[in-house]
Amino acid sequence: MEPAVTHLIRLGYSYIVIATDHGHVFLPEILPGDTVAQPTQTGWPLAKRRCLMGTQIETRPGNLVFTAAHLGLSSDAPDYITPVGLKVYSQGSGYFHEGLSLPEAVLPLVTLQAKTPSLPPQAGMLTVDLRYKRDFFGIPHRQILRLRRPHGD
Repeated sequence: MEPAVTHLIRLGYSYIVIATDHGHVFLPEILPGDTVAQPTQTGWPLAKRRCLMGTQIETRPGNLVFTAAHLGLSSDAPDYITPVGLKVYSQGSGYFHEGLSLPEAVLPLVTLQAKTPSLPPQAGMLTVDLRYKRDFFGIPHRQILRLRRPHGD
């Protein structure tokens, strides 16, 4: 991010906010024993590695059950079920972001105030694109941010 922030300062921005829309977990691997058995019923309207939404029929160890309304979710599915801690319902990569752990719920936010004077603005439309440096999530050079604003005058 440092090259992007430096570039924005050079373009005349002096106050920069870097934020995410949700937290995530990125572990080196899912360890043996970190997989929890999900409730056996079928037909979950939403089934992810770290959460289920539907109607909870049976209780299984290692699961937390909340009503959707208690979590502020507007859904036809009455229950939200998630494994305790950083456990998952199925093996896979150590990256996930659909559960209720603290790392998944805390939103990273960084605010920066440039100490160096910025360049004098030039007239025209300023466009800044940020992209992943490499093929990430299977999408080559995926655009993650486009910023356009009048610049100068």
